[in-house]
Order: sequence, then structure tokens, then C-alpha cells
Amino acid sequence: MVAMDEFGSDIVISILSSALWVLGGVLLVKLYSVYITRRETLFNRFAQMPHGVKLVNLTYGLIGTEANARTAEEGDVSAICSALSMLLDRFDTKKVSVLSPMVALSEFGTVDNLISVSGPVWNPITHTLLDASPIPVSFKEDGGDDVLIDHVHVSPKIYKTRRESNIPRECYALVYRGSWETSADEKKRNFVVAAGISSLGTYGAVTWLRKCSTQRLKNNPFIKGLKKDEHAMVILRVRDNSPAGFQAYSAGPNNPGFLTIDTLAQYRTSDIKLKLGG
Repeated sequence: MVAMDEFGSDIVISILSSALWVLGGVLLVKLYSVYITRRETLFNRFAQMPHGVKLVNLTYGLIGTEANARTAEEGDVSAICSALSMLLDRFDTKKVSVLSPMVALSEFGTVDNLISVSGPVWNPITHTLLDASPIPVSFKEDGGDDVLIDHVHVSPKIYKTRRESNIPRECYALVYRGSWETSADEKKRNFVVAAGISSLGTYGAVTWLRKCSTQRLKNNPFIKGLKKDEHAMVILRVRDNSPAGFQAYSAGPNNPGFLTIDTLAQYRTSDIKLKLGG
């Protein structure tokens, strides 16, 4: 009888122990979920690329179909390196892939979580995404120099690079996010464009994204309020006050300290529709 009681007690203890393990596991999952949510950064929300994403693809533009006469500039290379460094810091190495623009174009219908660095003349992916954008901001060429045109307002705003001794000292850029749906699988695919009208602007756009990767959502109500799959664009002014100019920069996470980046405009499709219809 005593043996039976001990056997019954062992069963009860075993059941309670198993239940506690299950409850403990559920609690840990909940706590981990809360932890992941709280550590979501401005970059994760803006790019629609959470920490648990399977793969992030980086593409770049040095020579596009219309840029055969151009050569790579130090700023564009630095911007690509900086973007890659940011992604490797924020995601597992196995989750980051680098695609040439030609490969990205050939696989465009199947590439998800795409970050495209540099402007539409240099980068055919950026060209494709901006051409299809519902937000009326575009790049044009004026006198051999790229300019950024904001058509959202009744009177378009034209942004040009200011140079000193042929070195960009003030430039403009955009960071644009959105999604497209392919006819093959009807899946929403997310992308981000970081592009300036000079190498200084492109580097500034990537630096803005990099700063977003270390900041929490509460610091930016505009990004925090973006809806899933909504297109959004930020126009930036990038100023350089370094002694030697942008050509002397390196691509560290906190470098250069000479850059000043100001947000001039923030647009999202819900607001654009109201403005254009008014």
C-alpha cells in the first residue's frame, strides 16, 4: 500500500514538473517576443525587415545602362561598404546577400528585402523602383549634374548640389521604402532605396539609415506610424564641413563626424493622395 502511494506521488510530481516546464517554456517565448518587439529599431520598421527576416539583399550601382562614361566615385563605394557593414551588424552574416545590379534585375521578380544604394543613373534597380513610385519625387540631369525634383507641391522644388573647388559640400538625397507584388506568386516584396544626387548625398542617405538602425521607434513618430506595405519617402539635406571634403572620409559607424543631415520632407502614400487630390 505504501509502495502504491509512493508510486502515485511520483506520478503527480512528474505531471506537475512537466506542467511547470511547459508553463516556463510558454513564459520564455512570451518574454522573448516582448524583447524582440521592444528592440525593434527605426530601420526595422522603415525597411519592413525585422530581426527574424530570413534574408536581406543589398544591391548597388556603379555603372548602369546609361552611365557607361562614368567612373566609380569614392563616395558611392564608401556608401556601399557602410550599408553592408550596417546589415552585418544588425543581422546574422548568413542572412545578408550582395547582388550586382544586373543579377538583381534578372531576379527582380523573386528578390525580397532589397536595399538599393545609389541613384537611378548609376543603378538600374533604383531607376526601376523610382519610376514605379506613387510618390512624385524624381531625379533629372541638368547641365551634366543630377538634380532632385519634388513634384508633391504645386510649385516643384528643385534641389542641386553645392560644390567648393569641385568637392560636394551640400547635397540632397532620398530614402524611399515600399513594396511590389509579383504576378508569379502574388507576394509582397519589400525594398528600400538610398540615393543622393552626388556621392555625398548617397553616403548621407546610407548614414541616415545606419543611424535609424540604432534608434528606437519612440524617437520618430513618422516612421512609427507607417502602415504595412505603405510607400514612404524622406528627403534629406546632407552638409559636409570636413577640412578636406568628402573625398577624405572613411566608412566607420560613427564617421564622419563632419556630416550634418537634416530631414526636409517626409511623405507617405496616404498623405500624398490627399495632397494631390486637393
